[in-house]
Amino acid sequence: MKAFFSRLRAKWLALKEREQKKMEHMTFRQKVEYISSAWGLEIIVTIMVLVTIGFGIYFIDNSTKDYILTVGVVNSQLTEDDVKTIRKDVKNYIGDHNRKHVVLVEGNLSDRAATPDPLDDVSTIEEQQFALTLILSGAVDCYLATETYIKFLNHYETIVPVKDVLTEENFAKYSHLLREDGMGLLIDDPDAKAYFTLPDEPIYLVYTATVHYPDVVNSFTTFLLEK
Repeated sequence: MKAFFSRLRAKWLALKEREQKKMEHMTFRQKVEYISSAWGLEIIVTIMVLVTIGFGIYFIDNSTKDYILTVGVVNSQLTEDDVKTIRKDVKNYIGDHNRKHVVLVEGNLSDRAATPDPLDDVSTIEEQQFALTLILSGAVDCYLATETYIKFLNHYETIVPVKDVLTEENFAKYSHLLREDGMGLLIDDPDAKAYFTLPDEPIYLVYTATVHYPDVVNSFTTFLLEK
């Protein structure tokens, strides 16, 4: 293998020297015209190969990521920077610094689209379709949701009782916050609501039937309720 690369390097250096001699007395424009005519196809092929390799690396890198927590946030005013901060803070809180482990925050959810009935407004229809995509994909682990949104999630049998997700210790610690027939925990801390830019109305932490990592969700619960 070493000999192969040595021969390849020698050929490249010889080619480079030969082409430099050809262009030695050319103007800049003549050099550009010569390179484009003599090596145009090779340059295009090389660029295509590099782009393909780049996309391949990007695809492989993304396909091997593990989404350890996905949180849906309803009626929030989260900015892109807010989302980045939350993702970073949650990972730091749970002590996970693996680059491949991803915390995802879906902050583009609104309870105005939280209905299974047909809608007329185009933007609201798009919001409804996005919400249904999240539900049907089973990607979300928990939601910070309004009462209206909880009814929407319940219609599709998306969420489960709090006791089915929390550890015994956490369930005992937060049982005083149980609401919605045991399906949600009331977020009553102003700091927590401000951190997630939640509206001034009752908001609940609810868990889905597709929790991927219960230990991470339990840690997130503590992160949120003890903000």
